Amino acid sequence: MALSARFSLIAFAASVGCTTVVPVGAPREFVLLKQPHIVWLTESRDSVFRMTNPRLSGDTIIGLVNGKTTAVPLSQVTELRAARRSTTKTIALAAAGVTAVAAVVWYGYFRDRGVDIRCVPDPTDPGVYLC
Repeated sequence: MALSARFSLIAFAASVGCTTVVPVGAPREFVLLKQPHIVWLTESRDSVFRMTNPRLSGDTIIGLVNGKTTAVPLSQVTELRAARRSTTKTIALAAAGVTAVAAVVWYGYFRDRGVDIRCVPDPTDPGVYLC
């Protein structure tokens, strides 16, 4: 795997690991102030869908749902959820990273501890080492 592909995979995992989707208290104000890229809407009919690039037009939220422009009156939205940073997940991801690095360093340090580097092969007797 190329170095850039590995870095991209690590960056993706870190970004996913540091966010969580949570309900938003005031959908109108949230969309106006935060201008999120993606939100999840729950309509009064209990249908949930993902909307990208939401914006407000009067009392209606407009955005792309499955590639089509969709308008939903805010009066029909029972819940709006959005991705937010998660401190708990960020700390857990950092702890996992530190643990992984420590394990690699420990393995590299103790891997060959059974061999004494002062011993050399005996040139006159193959398979025998002189220490």
